Amino acid sequence: QALCDVKLEPDKTLVAETTRHWNEIALANPSSDIQFDRSQQEVDALLTLTLQDVMDFWKDSLYASGKKRMLITQVVPQTEKTRPSKKEGKDDDDVLVIGTKDISKFRQQRMNNN
Repeated sequence: QALCDVKLEPDKTLVAETTRHWNEIALANPSSDIQFDRSQQEVDALLTLTLQDVMDFWKDSLYASGKKRMLITQVVPQTEKTRPSKKEGKDDDDVLVIGTKDISKFRQQRMNNN
């Protein structure tokens, strides 16, 4: 019900309403009509869903192939050796570069620092 309430909440500003309408125009499928009442149609569809429908979707669509995807992340504490270098040309000591363009070089540096 909360999702339905959010979807049916009126636009708070004219800019929000205009953006919503232009998105509908820009993203509409050429073979279908533009639907400015899409929020109401989505709410109508949501109200017909049951918990069993959602469970069946997960079972049939996401687990049917037997393949499961997994995202693994690693949190590495920063030390003076592993802290990213500061951006060049910046005077602010708090500005750090996060990321790398050369992953192989980054991995090699990480192995050498440990």
